[in-house]
Amino acid sequence: MDGVKVKKYLFRIMISLLLLPILQGCVPIIAAGVGTGAILAQDRRSAGTVIDDKTDELAISQNISKELKKKASISVTVYDHKVLLTGVAINTNVKIKAGEIAQSRPGIKAVYNQVRLAVASGLVRDASDSVITSMVKARMINQKGLNAEHVKVVTDDHIVYLMGIVTQQEANLAAQCASTTEGVSKVITLFEYMN
Repeated sequence: MDGVKVKKYLFRIMISLLLLPILQGCVPIIAAGVGTGAILAQDRRSAGTVIDDKTDELAISQNISKELKKKASISVTVYDHKVLLTGVAINTNVKIKAGEIAQSRPGIKAVYNQVRLAVASGLVRDASDSVITSMVKARMINQKGLNAEHVKVVTDDHIVYLMGIVTQQEANLAAQCASTTEGVSKVITLFEYMN
């Protein structure tokens, strides 16, 4: 693996995470590109869509937490106005309600409700999922014909979900990287395809 590419990618992630609390409350910084210009330049979504997605993700997460309290442990990912719900719920009604909460947000195009029926997974499984996500992203960085920043990777219970705006070839390469990564039990692609 090309160490320079991995270091650049990890540096961008660290900077993004460090700036996230600041950027959530300060739209002009994003619009001006301070500290995020290189990251936004790689994203196929418009800057406005990136902001909308982050805003929707936060609002949906808060609404699910407020309304479903201790009945679910759900993660929300929004990419190009499409919502992916992962995690667990105690029953089908709670799972359906989570989907309804996500769909009720104005501007949402689709909701992929992948919530499982079970009790909360715990820190060991969550840590394992984080490692899988990191390994998949690292493999994508070194994959010719694929820009890892065009693909959003979410892992839940060893199932990898891939989102992004990609070509068919990029989708195939991303799915191959994910499906051949150690620890991955299944890959689900939720891509939007470019012409």
